Amino acid sequence: MNESMATEWENWLGQEKSNRESIDKQLGDLSSFHDNPGEFRYREFWDLARETSEMIKTQTPLPDNDREELQRKFDRICRETKKKQANERGARMGNSKRNRDTILEKVREANSCAESAPDDIQILNKAQALLGEALSWLKNDGGKSGPADENPEVSPITNDLMREDRQICWDKWREANEMVFGRRQAIWEENYDQVDPGAKDALDEANEGDPFQALEKVKEAQKKLKETPLSKTHREDIRNILNSAWEIAIAKVNTIRDEKKRNYEEWLERMESQLGEWTAQFQQNEETTTKLQAEIEIFKEQIQSARAKEVGDKLRDQIAEKRQEIKGLERMNGQLEEKIQTIKNKLDG
Repeated sequence: MNESMATEWENWLGQEKSNRESIDKQLGDLSSFHDNPGEFRYREFWDLARETSEMIKTQTPLPDNDREELQRKFDRICRETKKKQANERGARMGNSKRNRDTILEKVREANSCAESAPDDIQILNKAQALLGEALSWLKNDGGKSGPADENPEVSPITNDLMREDRQICWDKWREANEMVFGRRQAIWEENYDQVDPGAKDALDEANEGDPFQALEKVKEAQKKLKETPLSKTHREDIRNILNSAWEIAIAKVNTIRDEKKRNYEEWLERMESQLGEWTAQFQQNEETTTKLQAEIEIFKEQIQSARAKEVGDKLRDQIAEKRQEIKGLERMNGQLEEKIQTIKNKLDG
């Protein structure tokens, strides 16, 4: 063998070794999938497996014995992976079936509950709550609203539902939900027809009738609304009507009260003015009476000292006039006193 051929042979052997090492590394990477903790990454494994298989088949140069050995090692790794994958799929199918059965049982419970009392809104609400639990499991929230919260021994439903089982659950759930919702809707409609007239009557009363009576009708309708099961839309509709009736009635009541207050203040002003006027007149009459009495006493003294009969007679006539005037004032003050007391009684009342 000449030097050139020796060099080529040496290069050939070096390439064989390099190819063997490359494939060994690929096989080592495939095996490492089984050693890593956590979820097995099947998609990445089989992508690398296809690449490795192609290398084993086509890599050159590579001794035949080595190729066969590498193929056997590759096949063993793939068999282990397929077995693992089959086992996991079987386990997942079992979990999916159990989860499916759990969800369907909750749906059947809701159906049974609704069918036992189709006209009882409380029972139908319970059925809807059961469907809500089933829905939370079906949406993969970990059963947060399901029985696992109340009973730690019950395993919550997780994401382990196969496509076929999930579709079965969705179909059954939708069917039950439409039935329960339809019955609840029928009851809501019937209840709405009972509550709505009272609310509209309150609104009509507020618009056209007695606002105080309208407020009472609003209160009665609100009490009935609170006690009557209705959908959110129906309840909001009734509340809007009652709110309108209340606002209209309150506005009218406030107007009436303002008018009454204004009338009362005007009446009070008149009464106080009249009271002041009559009281002043009464006091003036008292003062005038006192003055007349004093004049009479003076005339009496003048009569005693009068020498002429004509002077005494004239003074006596003046005294009679003043006494008559005093009687008139006293009679007037008697009337004024009665009027003053009447006004005071009204003001105190």
